[in-house]
Amino acid sequence: RNGFDGLFAGQAPAPAPGEELLDPPQCDYKDIEGTLTTFVEAIPRGAYDDHERATLEKVLGTQASARLIGLSVHLVYWSVIYPAFRGSGSGYLRHGAHDEENHDQLYAECLAAFGHVKTDLV
Repeated sequence: RNGFDGLFAGQAPAPAPGEELLDPPQCDYKDIEGTLTTFVEAIPRGAYDDHERATLEKVLGTQASARLIGLSVHLVYWSVIYPAFRGSGSGYLRHGAHDEENHDQLYAECLAAFGHVKTDLV
């Protein structure tokens, strides 16, 4: 188990109106897996041939894909949103909860998760 398994758990303080996008994403793997399943099920049957559809279901239906998406969302949040709005609002952004070492570890976790998804393809 690594340091980012618990990223999606926990309770964020209730945001003020308009500030909900400034707080880190709050979801878990089951939420992401559910969204991926819904996405695959929503693809019209004629959009892909059977092999392409089976590949999509195989790759997007894994916990590795859910992990990659979750970690990527957090990487975007901490790399783009947090630096742009640091000091704004009253949520996590005012607390300086992220540092360069955590950013590097998060980036490494994203690369490792991508490697797992890529392995699932072969």
